[in-house]
Amino acid sequence: MSVSPVTEITECTQEDKRLALERALHSRTFARSEQLRAFLRFVCEAEMRGAGADLTEYVIGVEVLGRPEGYSPAEDSSVRTRAYELRQKLEKLYSTELQEEAIRIVVPKGAYAPQYVKPSPIPHTEPPVEAALVVSAGPAVADKAGHSRSGSAVHGCWQPGPWQPACSARRSLSWDCGRLH
Repeated sequence: MSVSPVTEITECTQEDKRLALERALHSRTFARSEQLRAFLRFVCEAEMRGAGADLTEYVIGVEVLGRPEGYSPAEDSSVRTRAYELRQKLEKLYSTELQEEAIRIVVPKGAYAPQYVKPSPIPHTEPPVEAALVVSAGPAVADKAGHSRSGSAVHGCWQPGPWQPACSARRSLSWDCGRLH
């Protein structure tokens, strides 16, 4: 699952950060992940207090995951594992449930201090007109299962073969080309 590119926000108020944290914590994505919610809350609150640089694997292990004083992060990878899971949950959150979120929380790989970022707009580019008007006879080709893929390319899409539907003339998304027609 891939999230749109992001740009770090340099002017993010404490209220913006708090709101982004609360929206993430109260999301369906984090609803059944008590330990990951605690991890996210801990690192975000530390960053908001100005203590983001003090976030270490050891501190998180003791304060969030309940590891005993003196535990060895070199022998216990639980913090690294939970950090990986947290990054995955955040990516899922912003690619599904909170796609339109103006400010997103990101925990960069190799660090525990969160960053607050703003999604960059993804430019929408149309194919050149010439490509949209191409009509050519397509060769009969077999896929790995031996099914014929004969058809013709219209609008850069393969038209019906025995195993795939035609691109619709209606304004709908066709799975064989991923373009609206």
